[in-house]
Amino acid sequence: MGAEDDEQRKTAIKANHESIWKHVEELAKKNYAKLVDKAAPIVLMFVPNEGSYILAMNHDPNLGTKAYQKGVLIINPTNLMVVLRLILLTWQNTRQEKNYEAIRKAAAGIYEKYVTFADSYVKLGNQINTLRGTYETGVSQLREGRGNLSSKLESLLQYGVTPTKRLPADMTPVLGNEPEESLMTKVESSRLKVESKMDIPTLAENHRLVILDLDGTLYDKKGLSRRMVLHAPWDMMKMLAERKTRAEMKGIWQGEGFAESYYQRMAQRMHCSEKKAQAWYEQRYMPLMVRMIGKYQPVNDWVMPFLEECRSRGVKMVVLSDYTHAKEKLEALGIDAQVFDWVGSASELGGLKPAKELMQTMADRMGVAAASCLVIGDREDTDGEMARKAGADFCLVFSD
Repeated sequence: MGAEDDEQRKTAIKANHESIWKHVEELAKKNYAKLVDKAAPIVLMFVPNEGSYILAMNHDPNLGTKAYQKGVLIINPTNLMVVLRLILLTWQNTRQEKNYEAIRKAAAGIYEKYVTFADSYVKLGNQINTLRGTYETGVSQLREGRGNLSSKLESLLQYGVTPTKRLPADMTPVLGNEPEESLMTKVESSRLKVESKMDIPTLAENHRLVILDLDGTLYDKKGLSRRMVLHAPWDMMKMLAERKTRAEMKGIWQGEGFAESYYQRMAQRMHCSEKKAQAWYEQRYMPLMVRMIGKYQPVNDWVMPFLEECRSRGVKMVVLSDYTHAKEKLEALGIDAQVFDWVGSASELGGLKPAKELMQTMADRMGVAAASCLVIGDREDTDGEMARKAGADFCLVFSD
């Protein structure tokens, strides 16, 4: 400081302190924070001389606190970079918070738009269902019942009318006086054809095990695929990929590892990982099918009496479906899975219908010969072919 004695030194220290404090008050009066919108109410006062800063702080230990109370932060060369770094980090955090808020608002807007679209799409689906119902009612009125218009028009042909066109099959009259078929009609290779009005319990006679298909057999699956697409149109391409995969692997028997191969092929068609394909199938596709079955698809009339008849006769029963979630589907249909000796999917055993190994594996599990089994299903090319390959009887079921 250049002071020659203590008195001069005290005077110099006091003068240094007063100079710094005077500058603090000047900065406080200027109120720079008002000049910048949303600025922090703090002004940085840099003292470039480290010695001057230390003398002032030693002279008045509360100098920094008093300056801060006036909105002035005194900094020296030692803490300058630290303070500037903290300011930079604060600015960055502020910007990030603003960005996050903007993203949240944008995401909320997108979600709300999607909800609006989804509501409209659901309404569209309901309107389509209503339109379909109206159409079917109109067709029914034209071709069913005594004296319907289609039958009257067709009767004109008896009087020499020779039109160049004929009514399409869906509009031809439904006659109500046709004789019903016999209770059971045996056809080639012990196959049976079952009409909806037949006394189904007699089907279990002379058989020790009945193997029931699920989809299209225990319930009427008419309109199921359309309803699933309407409820999840964004998954339509994945549904097509699953169907193509199922068709490609039809009749394949692999045993252990079949499910993994199935998901691998489906993932290739979906252009995604095997894990994602399996998650979609198990967590979205099958649960959607279960919901649609429970809400729209009725149990076929013959099912419950038939199951009761089998139980009373001590005939074993299993449900063998090409799809998974068989127990969940039975629950959705209001059928107790406990009445069956086994419920599951063909893929659990290691293949898809019509692989004869499925039939033989199930017969072995139940402790019966394949020849004493009766397979009931809605498809000749899968259920029927599987039964014939294994030497079992087959019953073709279809809904009116």
